[in-house]
Amino acid sequence: MNQILMLRRTFTSSSTRLIKPDVLKKACTSILIQSGSSAEEANIVASNLVESNLKGHDSHGVGYLPRYVRAAMDNEVSINEKPDIVIENSFVKVDGKVCYGQVVGLEAMDAGIKVAKQHGMAIVTVKNSHHLGRIGAWAEQVIQQNLASIHFTNVAGHAPLVACEHGADARLGTNPITMGFPSNMTKNDDDSNSPPIILDFATSDLALGKVRETWARGEETKDNVLLDSNGEATNDPSVMFQKPAGALLPFCGHKGYAMALMCEIIGGVLSGGHTIHPKYPRHDERILNSMTTIIFDPSKLNDNLNEIDEEVNDVKQYMKDSPIRSTSASAKIFIPGELEMLSYEDRVVNGIPVAKGTWEDLVKVSKETGLESISD
Repeated sequence: MNQILMLRRTFTSSSTRLIKPDVLKKACTSILIQSGSSAEEANIVASNLVESNLKGHDSHGVGYLPRYVRAAMDNEVSINEKPDIVIENSFVKVDGKVCYGQVVGLEAMDAGIKVAKQHGMAIVTVKNSHHLGRIGAWAEQVIQQNLASIHFTNVAGHAPLVACEHGADARLGTNPITMGFPSNMTKNDDDSNSPPIILDFATSDLALGKVRETWARGEETKDNVLLDSNGEATNDPSVMFQKPAGALLPFCGHKGYAMALMCEIIGGVLSGGHTIHPKYPRHDERILNSMTTIIFDPSKLNDNLNEIDEEVNDVKQYMKDSPIRSTSASAKIFIPGELEMLSYEDRVVNGIPVAKGTWEDLVKVSKETGLESISD
């Protein structure tokens, strides 16, 4: 409880406050343990959420913890359980049994990595997982073993969040598409000089968590990313947390919509986890993810690891050497995954900015678990 009290004392009246990562992690771990999780499970979930914040993805960070914990206390999450994993040659089939997605993702990728190292590739399907969180974390887990991966994820279990191109209501989830490729397979150089390439984004213009964080800061969203419940454009993030709810718009119009639909089919249908079609059961607070992941060993296609590293890093540098347009004079060209690395380096030293509304919800849920009350 002392960690939570320490956090409370750091808060001011501003919209955000910097909080040290270890302090935030200990507070989240305490809340999870109080809600029934084992110390091991609490550490896995809290570590994953705080790492998302550290890497700049506040949308998938500790702001999700209150929803997780309330779902667990309502028996909507199977705490302290493990997913079922069946391995058939190069295929890994995972039934998450509605366990915490941080546990499911970790074990699913571990199994897929072992199979890919043996056979050169693995196709991993996950169904019935509670929220898998930042999918980029699973691509990073694969890359640590010198493997590459592609992830198709759908979001079901609750009402749709994202409109089709030209649609006036929500019909899809935020369905992220994720890819990861190592840049330092030979391990001859410092990893920081050759960070891996991680592409990871929602197929909606904004992830729901980013809308939540905007709302928690008391701000409006940018234009052309939200519809209200009448299908009209709005900048009010609260429309996504009302009944009837509004809808997020897909990124890049028809392109984002089409990618979301493919994630729905490849992630939801192939895994057996089902799609977001209304004929399947829905729960207001339960977040269910299905995911189909392809893991492969680049060295099975080209056994010259030095050549792979050289070509990947050459093309990365070629991108970064591009002259900047005069209209974007202060901009810089980044490689996918680089911003996460820079955010981590900054926040691990200077602290994580936590929105006031997010912190207040953490305080509230801590009281709901029976931890010592914290007054505002």
